[in-house]
Amino acid sequence: MNREIFTVTIRHMEARDATYVAELEKKVFSQPWSEKAFRDTIDNDDYIYIVAEHENAIVGYAGCIVSADGADITNIAVAENYRRMGIAEELLRQTETLVRKRHVQAVYLEVRQSNTGARRLYEKNGFTQIGVRRNFYQKPLEDALLMAKNLQ
Repeated sequence: MNREIFTVTIRHMEARDATYVAELEKKVFSQPWSEKAFRDTIDNDDYIYIVAEHENAIVGYAGCIVSADGADITNIAVAENYRRMGIAEELLRQTETLVRKRHVQAVYLEVRQSNTGARRLYEKNGFTQIGVRRNFYQKPLEDALLMAKNLQ
């Protein structure tokens, strides 16, 4: 796909998107969230979910849960054919913009230790490793790196 003419629209996730987001989740993660889980986030003010749309198709999404002065990124995913086009980075930036509006002071996330691409993305965008969660992931069993970014 020619990146020069490629555009995506980033917008808030709507109920009609939950089916597509759940399908993408199944393709990307070994323990995917259900469609119901995504639907439950839509009307919950503690969650922020956004989607990347290209030609009326959901090609990526990101979400977080906001509590007090912190936010935890729960998932970021991009369809395989749309990776390495800057979509995940834009989703991450837009999520950060939205949590800043809620006066969040820090953003946290977990990432598989072996997911070097995601780790590079997060580090490039100001996240640093602050800990390890042993055997956090299943299928396969793997440690998670806990990362954070201070927004102050």
